[in-house]
Amino acid sequence: MLRKKICMEKPTILILQESKCSEIALKEKMQYIWKGSNTEAIDAIGTVGGMALIWDPSRISLKNLTKTPWFITADFNSIDIGIEGVLTGVYGPSTPLDKGKFLDSLMNTTNRA
Repeated sequence: MLRKKICMEKPTILILQESKCSEIALKEKMQYIWKGSNTEAIDAIGTVGGMALIWDPSRISLKNLTKTPWFITADFNSIDIGIEGVLTGVYGPSTPLDKGKFLDSLMNTTNRA
């Protein structure tokens, strides 16, 4: 289903939540699903969670990539049209203890500029 959607939509950047696999497994799968793509991911814990940032390196360059257990963020540059910005995928925690850690890490990342 994902492969079909990627073929139809031809995205430049894709953020997946609930990837349910490790970064290594996801990179292997993405080379089959979206040939030539680059992948950065946060591992799932067993079959729960996981997040991935997947992009077409011929159209997007990324730098200053940061990963925490709850988000992936990076500066991006669109190679073909010259747009720059920051992209962040967030998958917040569900436990009260982790919510404070999440907010602290997010605040630290937003102050990186």
